[in-house]
Parts: sequence; C-alpha cells; structure tokens
Amino acid sequence: MRILVVHHAVGTHSALATRLRYFQWALERRGHIVEEYVINARGFRKFLMYFLLRIPGDLVRSVRDIDIIFTSSPIILSAILSWKLSKDMGKPLIVDVRDLWEEYARGRYKLLGKLGVIGKLQETFHKALNDASLVTVPTKGMARYYSGITSTRIEVVPNGTDPDIIKPLSASKDYDLVYLGDFNNPYQNVEYLIKAASLSGHRILVIGGGRLLEDIKRYAAEHGVKATFIGPVPYDRLAQYLSKAKVGVVGRPFINNPQYLYTIPAKVYDYLAAGLPVAGYGPSGSELEEFINGMGVGGYTSSSDPRELAHMLERLVEDFESYRARAREVAIMYDRRRHANRLAELLEGITFS
Repeated sequence: MRILVVHHAVGTHSALATRLRYFQWALERRGHIVEEYVINARGFRKFLMYFLLRIPGDLVRSVRDIDIIFTSSPIILSAILSWKLSKDMGKPLIVDVRDLWEEYARGRYKLLGKLGVIGKLQETFHKALNDASLVTVPTKGMARYYSGITSTRIEVVPNGTDPDIIKPLSASKDYDLVYLGDFNNPYQNVEYLIKAASLSGHRILVIGGGRLLEDIKRYAAEHGVKATFIGPVPYDRLAQYLSKAKVGVVGRPFINNPQYLYTIPAKVYDYLAAGLPVAGYGPSGSELEEFINGMGVGGYTSSSDPRELAHMLERLVEDFESYRARAREVAIMYDRRRHANRLAELLEGITFS
C-alpha cells in the first residue's frame, strides 16, 4: 500500500524525526511505499493555515494515489490539515499524538487562550481525532487522557531506542551526569538540576541546542557548576558521548499538569541503551516516576528541594555500574524497530479491514 506521512519540518536529531524514521523503515521493509509531505509554515502563516483550513495544492496532488494518511502531532496543524484532506479525499486517517499540546498551550499562550484562539484550535484538533480511523499515543496515561475526548480507537505505541546503535562503549567517565534535551521550550527544568549539582559538585555534560541554551549556560556559570555544552549530536554518534557519563538525567517542572504527568521523554530510553541509570524529577505520580521505579533503572524525586536531588545523584553516581545490565535489558524491551513494526501492523489492519 501507499502511505502519505504528513508532518511539520523538524531537525534531524528531534524526537519526531527519529520516530518517523523508524516507522518509515518498518513500512518499507514490509513492502509498502511511503511518501512524505513536510509543512514548512512558520509564524503568522502557520496560524493563517489553522483558520483558513486551505489545503495546499501540492498536498492535494500528493494524496491521489494514496491508500492511507498518517500524521504525527504536535504541531497540531499536521493533524488538522491531514483531517481536512482525509475528509475531502475519502482516505483513512491515523493520528499519532506524541505530546499533550492542549495542556502545554494553555500555559504557554495565555493571551491567545483568553482570546479564544487556543480553545478553537483545540476544538478542531479534537474533531480530527474523532474522525480518525485510529489514534496512537506513546504512554498509557495519554491513552486515558484521550479516551475522555474521543471515541476513536486508541493504541499505545511507546517511544524507544535503538540498542544496536546506542550501547555502552569503553570510555573514560569524564562526567558524572549527562542531560540530553531540546532547549527550545522551557519545560526541561534544567535549572533545578544545576542547583542540585552546585550542592553535590557533580560534573555535567549537556547535549542539545535551542534558543534557551545561552540562558542555561549563564545560570550554570552563576552557580559555579562544572558543565560542558556540546550542542546537538547525530543519533549514530550519541553513544560515544553518553558513555562518557555515569548517570542520565531527565527533568520536568514540578507542576501537576497532564503534559508532565503522562509523558515519558524519549531520552530516557537512550540513556538506558547506553547502560546508564536514570535520575528523574518532576511531579508526583507521573508516568516517568512509575517507569523508573517500576523498571528498577534509577531514582526519581518529586521534591522541589534541590538537596533531595543532590542526595539521589550521589547515590546513583556511586552505584552506576550496578545498573548497567538492567538498563540494557529494559532498553531492548523498548527497541524502536519492534514498536515501529507494531505501528505498521496497525496501519495494515486499518487498510485491509
């Protein structure tokens, strides 16, 4: 069959790009043809496309010989345009929802929320979910969240890692901690980690780029933290940097928001593939907390007191080698290739039913 994948333009190292790359690999390996349509709209033009719902002519032409439309959201423009196209052309639609855009948008775009813009966009997005043939999400918490919004069938397809590409390598442990992130959005809460590291004296390796990175560098310098910033790293070279550290860190704001409660950052699985224990922090009762503690792969704190994190980091850094075997075991359970094949099977079920 022919599948049209609609998504917005992203960097090659992003979580979306990685998820889609493995999904396309699985489909093509199973004999299907995959075509991509990339939305490059930015700023005002993007908001104009939201409200006009005018499908670009080249997107219409792309769908003529297509059997099914697959899209990944956010940005929700991908889902909204794909929904409109699906209705106009009579093609089945699969929406892969990777993040809780609605919850994030309420906090980030407060003025637009007061003007009713966010509510209108959310309403349209939910219409897309209700008219889809299938909705996929990466966690059970997100499945519960959307089950209260749409009657469409929802399947959990987790994020993961490639344990053949990312693996423990022989390297000097130059850093105690590593933080891998996209620093374009203010939800990493790296400042809390820096405060804890200023108490413990741990050395940090920071991988990733973004518009907020310079602010984070200044914050680390102000707190006297030994931090090295190396910018984005290609996926196939990630292991050599992760292997220089003893513990992988992942953080969220201490806010009981579904956005932070129901998601598990993809970096967690890459840390595990490299044989690292995971130190997590954020709201109590989160999917991340349940995963780390349930799998026995590190520690988690929901305390906003940086001393609590500092104590946990000291323990994990001291015992990091004892986690290696378990970390790899869990990473293999979350092999992206396995879950990409699962996603491909779900699409085949929709098309051939």
